[in-house]
Amino acid sequence: MLKYSVLDFICEFEKKAILPEFKGNIIRGALGNSLRQICCPIKRVDCKNCLLSSSCIYFYIFESKLIKRPKGSPSTPHPFVLDSFDMEKTLYMPQEDFSFRLILFGGAVKWIPYIVYAVTYMGERGIGKGRKDGLGRFDLKWVKQDGHEIYTSKTKVLTNIEADNYLELHDSEVEMSKLQVDFITPYRVKFKNALVTSFDFGILIRAALRRISNLEFHFLGEEPDLDYKGLVHRANNIELLSEEKQWIDLSRFSFRQGSKMKIGGLVGRAIYKGKLSEFYPILKYCEIAHVGKQTSFGFGKIKLTIL
Repeated sequence: MLKYSVLDFICEFEKKAILPEFKGNIIRGALGNSLRQICCPIKRVDCKNCLLSSSCIYFYIFESKLIKRPKGSPSTPHPFVLDSFDMEKTLYMPQEDFSFRLILFGGAVKWIPYIVYAVTYMGERGIGKGRKDGLGRFDLKWVKQDGHEIYTSKTKVLTNIEADNYLELHDSEVEMSKLQVDFITPYRVKFKNALVTSFDFGILIRAALRRISNLEFHFLGEEPDLDYKGLVHRANNIELLSEEKQWIDLSRFSFRQGSKMKIGGLVGRAIYKGKLSEFYPILKYCEIAHVGKQTSFGFGKIKLTIL
């Protein structure tokens, strides 16, 4: 069972803020930069070649793909996803609230105090356009962990609680023949070296199984005991009854590559028909863990509804 914890951050802007509609890129980038500033004693050093990387909180959380791994194993996933943020509002005035949700997996759960402090530092530096001119600064009002308040700006005291949430694959006791899946944030998946442009069920299950096995291999030491080939074969027989889809193009600036990168994916809704019961736990797992690429930016958030 993979431990996880849900952190909700509620902030209040002190200055006007101008943010993009999709805020995953800017939140992740600002949080990573802030965590590095407070954790790194050696500035301007390439993390990959740093002697302290094996004990560095920033490296573990944000540079996990650089962690040494057995030859032939998949790249190490980030131990977190951005799960929720406003995707419509772009202009915030002073004293307006701004919130986002972060879900931590495995060993990252024990570093919650550092992450909370990094968000307060984020607020001091500001986010969005005009940050260098003082725009986008905010105060972290309070933080909830798994629904329990652990920090407020009034006391500035952090209460430690033990995470008691676990991701696991249960056999579904619900018989279902129709399932609706809402793809809330961009679903970015490659199949046969090309980005998919449809919510094909077989490809969705492939991506979900890959996500689950990768998380559990790296954070629990072993993959779940599943009939991967059989599941994919049977998933290919599930009918896509209908889909509403839209491709969203986004871009992000990669400081490592020194250039802008295009990222995008599908959002929308799909309705499936067939023998779906055995696939429900797999997709339910991915409601928390997300599915596909760029999950640490908030991509791949799905919601299930049994019809």
